Amino acid sequence: MSLTFRQWREMAIMEYEVVSKNYNRKVYESAVIDKDTQNVELVQLTLREVLDKCEGTNYEYNIKRAIMKCVYTNDRLEKEVKEVMDEFYEV
Repeated sequence: MSLTFRQWREMAIMEYEVVSKNYNRKVYESAVIDKDTQNVELVQLTLREVLDKCEGTNYEYNIKRAIMKCVYTNDRLEKEVKEVMDEFYEV
């Protein structure tokens, strides 16, 4: 049986230290250009906010994959999240 994104998120918070430890910590920061106004805006997100933004989008798989890579390889979470969120924001 496959978990929904929300179910996976709840499981990941309980099971994986990299998720629980960083859930309310800033893991993403980037200057983003607003497509409507062309203004540059600094975006800073915690892991919780990143997961909120990805939920219900085609980025659910990408962010889960990035987080699981960190769980199994000890890669830096910020690096992996940045790759996904830069694509999300088209940076």
